[in-house]
Amino acid sequence: MLRDVRADFIAAYLAEFKALAAAGRREGAEAVAAVLRDYYGHDVHGGETPVSVEAAVAAPLPETAAVSGPQPRRAARK
Repeated sequence: MLRDVRADFIAAYLAEFKALAAAGRREGAEAVAAVLRDYYGHDVHGGETPVSVEAAVAAPLPETAAVSGPQPRRAARK
């Protein structure tokens, strides 16, 4: 099973944003919010922001699993 790395990064940045905001470090929280908004298209105050068509097309495709089936089993060594 493949992990969604993008979602992991967003979750980590959101946790950092919440920790900074709770600690009263507004400048740091806004810097993290800017990273989330600019690089991941996620607005901490309102959810996902729409991504332009050009940005969506330019984004690299995620790695995919091999399409071929499983490898044949080898016979046990004697």
